[in-house]
Amino acid sequence: MKIKQKNMFFKILSVVIFFFLFTNLIIVEAAEPTLFFSEYLEGSGNNKALEIFNPTCNDIQLADEGYKILMYFNGNTTSSLTVNLTGVIPSRGTYVIATNTSDSNILQRANQTNNSSWFNGDDAIVLMKNSEVIDVFGKVGEDPGTSWGDPGAKTHDRTLVRKSNIVAGNTDIYADFHPSDEWIFYPIDTYVNLGSHEYNSFTITFDLMGKGEVVSGNLIQELYYGDEIIAPVIKPLNGFNFISWSSVFSTVTGNTTIEAQYDSWTKPSVYFSKYVEGSNNNKALEIYNATSSSIDLSLEEYKVLIYFNGNTNPTTTINLNGILAPGETFVLAQNTSNSTLLAYANQTSSLNWFNGNDAVVLTKNGDVLDRIGQVGNNPGNEWGKGMVTTMDKTLVRKSFVSEGDKNTTSLFFPEIQWESYPIDTFNVLGTHISEYFKVTFNISSLGTVESGEVFQTLYSGMSAIAPSVNAVETHDFNGWDKSFDSISGDIIVNALYSPKIFTIIFNTDGGSNIEPIIQGYGSAIVLPASPTKEGFNFIDWDDSFPDTMPLNGLTLNAIWEAKEYTITFDTKGGSAINPIVAPYQSNITIPEDPTKEGYKFLGWDISFPDTMPLNGLNLTALWEDLNKDTPNTIDNFNIIIYFGMLILSAIAFVVTYKKIKFSKR
Repeated sequence: MKIKQKNMFFKILSVVIFFFLFTNLIIVEAAEPTLFFSEYLEGSGNNKALEIFNPTCNDIQLADEGYKILMYFNGNTTSSLTVNLTGVIPSRGTYVIATNTSDSNILQRANQTNNSSWFNGDDAIVLMKNSEVIDVFGKVGEDPGTSWGDPGAKTHDRTLVRKSNIVAGNTDIYADFHPSDEWIFYPIDTYVNLGSHEYNSFTITFDLMGKGEVVSGNLIQELYYGDEIIAPVIKPLNGFNFISWSSVFSTVTGNTTIEAQYDSWTKPSVYFSKYVEGSNNNKALEIYNATSSSIDLSLEEYKVLIYFNGNTNPTTTINLNGILAPGETFVLAQNTSNSTLLAYANQTSSLNWFNGNDAVVLTKNGDVLDRIGQVGNNPGNEWGKGMVTTMDKTLVRKSFVSEGDKNTTSLFFPEIQWESYPIDTFNVLGTHISEYFKVTFNISSLGTVESGEVFQTLYSGMSAIAPSVNAVETHDFNGWDKSFDSISGDIIVNALYSPKIFTIIFNTDGGSNIEPIIQGYGSAIVLPASPTKEGFNFIDWDDSFPDTMPLNGLTLNAIWEAKEYTITFDTKGGSAINPIVAPYQSNITIPEDPTKEGYKFLGWDISFPDTMPLNGLNLTALWEDLNKDTPNTIDNFNIIIYFGMLILSAIAFVVTYKKIKFSKR
């Protein structure tokens, strides 16, 4: 167990290390402000007075804290008069001490009087707190003659008022004294300024660089020298992590601008969410998983590194093991912590653990994920001030933090990202609240993820990146049911699918046309009316007709059965020929010619087809009567008579025509 080191040696050592390692950083520290002379009256007669100003934030009991004034006459190096101060000097107020024989106007303003002989213009005056010099007027060991300064700006027969920009006294009693450097000169016996002092304030400006907003406190503060600077509580705007201020600040030394420093958002990650630096050996760290995936701490080489007393190399390395699920915490504790704390632990370690002045770093595969404290800097006992410090406290990461601070050597201000709880507060362990949002892409059974993440953690205002989706073969992927840009809360985004469109084609093989059915996969379909075809009966389709649209559609071929038709033969008294009954368009053979006594078969009245015609046929036999006499002689005689009559008719026409023509002449 490492013992806490709180002695001055380590404080001095930390300052030295810090100076050499981080001289590029501005340090805004100041000595504690102290009382100083604010007015000097060296007037006529016994008019002598001194005014002391209290620039601190507290009233001061002068006697209790050993304040006194020493006067060195005529260049003496040993004080000739010591005046012990009594009473109270208020914060930012004055205290006037005068000779008891001064003018009544001066005495009315005096808080304390003294009946001894006082200074002249050539006497040095020293203000002390116990044995410590806190201011000097003049130069001890030097007699300037009548006064210090020029004839118009001298310490004899004048009232001098300390300039308002002077914030502290001069502590070198042997330094050359030039009164015009710090004092304003008024004519002899000017007393109107006694009892009050104009003291400049300073402006402390916290510049948020346009990336943060004030939760509480003031960005611009008018403070006096030595006042404590209290930073406002800041919350970063979307897109940024507030990690530090540009300089260390404690008390006011002058006008100062302190800039907020940020990292840009990347994505929620793994980081420290709790820090326990308790009594005895009660030490613990909580780690939070703000990512979208479970983490095997051992496999991915998560480690906690502890840097003791400003060391730049880790003194303790703790290898983490176990599974850290998304949105869950992992508590690492010292194995000698009390049982209440150990009840929260997922892992313990017997190695040396941190105190409030030791930096702690979380790494993954050697890369820094987060830090508490500043590597290479020993702050003394702790980082921070007031209630939020790293010693004897339980710290809880503020909810706006969702990723770690990777800048291990930058200035560390615990109040920026942490909230403080009393020592040995353990019941905050085991759970954590962080202001990030979860986006879940619901793919469903109709698709698979080709690439990308279906569970994502994002900051407010950021946009998720959709995974690449392959739909099953029966469906098409049609995008998502809602936007996942600029999210402002947890959302579930559902994948949209539509059935693929397939076609059932009907091949009727010359039958009546049936339009194809075009529908989505799995949709109900209705069997159309059967096709028709001349000469055929529709039997069925060559495949079963489904109730719903099948994958890749279907082509159905009509099955036909030819109708049977009959060819009959009318032989007109000839030998009988049996009818031919055969399917439509089937091949048929002409039968033997019929016979009929006394007749010659000349053929059929219709040509005999090669195949069975539609609706069949009725064929009638043609016969020649072989028993009739010279049918050819009779026919020739008739032809001769016919042509003879034609010739006679022609002759008669010609004779008639000529007679008519002659009579017209």
